[in-house]
Amino acid sequence: MEKHNMLAISTAHIEPTVLEKMNDGENVGCIYYAKEGYGFFLPVVDLLDGSAGQLPECLDQAITLARREGCTFLMIDGDVSVIEQLPEYEHA
Repeated sequence: MEKHNMLAISTAHIEPTVLEKMNDGENVGCIYYAKEGYGFFLPVVDLLDGSAGQLPECLDQAITLARREGCTFLMIDGDVSVIEQLPEYEHA
């Protein structure tokens, strides 16, 4: 049996422009899956295809934290509390 750990962070830790692109299904430099309008799931994998340089800093920081915590998935959700380990961005 395999189990995977997931780090859950608030959408407040993702820049509004990046969230807008993700909501529109645009490329943000990594694989992500929509959570039916409630956020996103991201597999925490090494970016081997050269897209690492295209990754927005907010996502890079979140993915780095998830890796450091031994997680294999990152969940971005508006209902999750803000944490002090990541910057917080103002959302309209």
